[in-house]
Amino acid sequence: MKQVSVINWDGENEKFDEDDPHLRMYCAGSYDVPQVMGTATYGGPHDVFERKRHPGRIEKKVTMPMHWGNICEHPFRIRTQQVLEKLGLSQDEKVTEGKTFYEDQFMYTARTTPDGLLEGNPDVVFEYKTRWWSDDDLYGKEMTDQCQPQEYDQCQWHLKVTGAKVCFLGVWFHPGQDICWYKIERDEERIEEISKAMFDFWVTNLQGNEPPPVDETEGCRQHWARVEAKEKAKREFSDDEYSLALELDSVKQELKRLK
Repeated sequence: MKQVSVINWDGENEKFDEDDPHLRMYCAGSYDVPQVMGTATYGGPHDVFERKRHPGRIEKKVTMPMHWGNICEHPFRIRTQQVLEKLGLSQDEKVTEGKTFYEDQFMYTARTTPDGLLEGNPDVVFEYKTRWWSDDDLYGKEMTDQCQPQEYDQCQWHLKVTGAKVCFLGVWFHPGQDICWYKIERDEERIEEISKAMFDFWVTNLQGNEPPPVDETEGCRQHWARVEAKEKAKREFSDDEYSLALELDSVKQELKRLK
């Protein structure tokens, strides 16, 4: 079993087996980065503190898109292999399963696990996401970096720790549609901002055992404002609309029978 040396809360090196759950606890991972940066829609710095300092005290919520994402990683890699030319890569390259990378920083250990890699090409990594079909308005034109801020930050952490130059983000919105692709190139300025924030958080909060304030992050605020706006936009069917919906469903069922 391979062992990894990481920096613990006392600032000392400690070795763990790769499958030891304490290993992840002592590492600044790509899942943690958007929460510390305030861009995540699923938590903030206080959540990271609780998860690292008091494992098991709060339950990690696995949403349905996250569950689908875990199931779909292998099909994602198969599809990536099929569309390499679309991504501007050679079809002769081989897409492989991602692996975990570690990088020693001053006073802490960085960790990241891209979802896919290119065999023999360290300049490219892949990250995969499944999203609700209604979230496609949060994204811009394909093959740009116009993705959600939390994904942009996660991809930049992949690039920092692996040393790669570009991360292709594949987002799957709907089973009836193909994967949408976004190209996230290395952003040294953002990487520096993330690195500084992770250092401050790690040393002040985690190693200093000082919980950050339980404040709403910008990412969470925008997420819940959007949810609230969608809820307010909902209304009941009128009698005419309900009748038309029933009629449309009847026609669809008849077409299916005739086929």
